[in-house]
Amino acid sequence: MHILFIQTQPSQLDAPFFSQLYARTGGKVSVAILNNLMERSDIDVELGFKPIFPKFDSQVFLNVFGCGIYGVIKLFLYVCRCRPELIVVQDQSWLEKFFICFFCKLLKINVAIRSDKNSISTGAKFGFSLLIERYIVRNLFDIYVPVSHLTTDYYGWKYDEVISLPYLTQEQKFYPTFNAKLIRHEIRNLLKIDKNATVFLAVTKFVERENPLALLKAFFILQKKPSKKTVELILIGAGELEPILKNYVLVNDVKNVHFLGYIPFDSLQKYYFSSDVFLHFAHSEPWGVSPQDALVSGLGLITSNKVGSGLCFLKDNLSKYLVDSSDEINAANLMYELIQRPHAIKNFLSAWTMARENFTVNPIVDNWINRFKLLD
Repeated sequence: MHILFIQTQPSQLDAPFFSQLYARTGGKVSVAILNNLMERSDIDVELGFKPIFPKFDSQVFLNVFGCGIYGVIKLFLYVCRCRPELIVVQDQSWLEKFFICFFCKLLKINVAIRSDKNSISTGAKFGFSLLIERYIVRNLFDIYVPVSHLTTDYYGWKYDEVISLPYLTQEQKFYPTFNAKLIRHEIRNLLKIDKNATVFLAVTKFVERENPLALLKAFFILQKKPSKKTVELILIGAGELEPILKNYVLVNDVKNVHFLGYIPFDSLQKYYFSSDVFLHFAHSEPWGVSPQDALVSGLGLITSNKVGSGLCFLKDNLSKYLVDSSDEINAANLMYELIQRPHAIKNFLSAWTMARENFTVNPIVDNWINRFKLLD
C-alpha cells in the first residue's frame, strides 16, 4: 500500500513522522507539497518575522507541485502515474479538497481528511450549520484523521473509524533523559536561578490572542503570597506586546522575570528541562503544541480553558488546572498550590503518560503501520 500525504505548508512537526514512516516501510509513503518551496518561507503575521524551522528530510519531501490550480493539475498527473491507495489532505482550501476528492473518486482512490478543528476553533459551527458541515465531510471523505479526540467529537465521528495523526512531539528531543539534569543545571546557572527555585515557563507569542500579560499578572499576584520558596518566570517569545509586558514588569517591580526573546525550535527543550511548570493562558488556541511538549518533558501544566491541548490532557482531577483566560487570581492560586506542594506535580502522571503514548512520533508511526499493514 502506498499513502500520499498532501500539504500546502511543509510542517516541521510532521516531518519526523513522515521520515520514520518512510524509512520503516521501505518508501511506502510520499508527500506532495502544493507550494513552490520545500521549506516554509512565509512571515508569521503575529511574530512579524519568519520563524527558524528545522531542515526537512529531503528523502521524503520529493514532490513539489506549485500553488493553486496549476499545482493541483500537476498533482493529478502524478497521482495517475503512482496510483496511491490512500491520499490524505489537510491544509488545502476547500475548493482544492473538493477537486482532489472528485478526481480520486474517478480513480477509485480513497481520500482521508486530516483536521484539527474542534468546538473552540475560530469558525466552529453549531446547531444546524454543524450538522451540514458534518454531512458534507462524511460524504466527501472515506477516512477521518483527527489531530485529537476533540476533532473526533466535533465531527461526530466514531472512534473505531478514525486513525489519529496529532501534531507530534519528538520524544528523543523533549523526553528528559539523564542529560536533562545537566542541561537544567546549565540553564539555571546561566540565568542565575537557584537550583531549588520553582520555575514557571511560557513559550508564547506576545500578541493579544495568546494573552501573555495574564502570565505576568498571575506571577505578580503569586509573589505577594507568603512563601519561603523562590519563584521565577521564564518568558520565551516575541511580538507586538513586548514593550507593554516589559513596562508592566518595570512599573510593578515584578521580580525574577526572564525575557529570553525568540528561541529557535532546535533549542527549546533546554528551557523545558530547566523548568517545573508550564503556563499558557491563551484566549484562543484550538490546539497548542507547547503544553503537549511540556507534558512529555515531565512538567506541571496550567492552561486556559480555550487551549485545545489543555482540554485534552487536563482531565478528571487535573481539570482544576484549566482556568478562565482572564482569571489571573485563580491561576495564581493554582501556581501557589504547586510551589507549596511540589510533590503535586507528580499528579500530572496521567497527562504525561497520555502525551508520551499518544502524541509522540514512535507510537503514532506504529499505529499507521499496523492500521494499513504497511509492512506486509
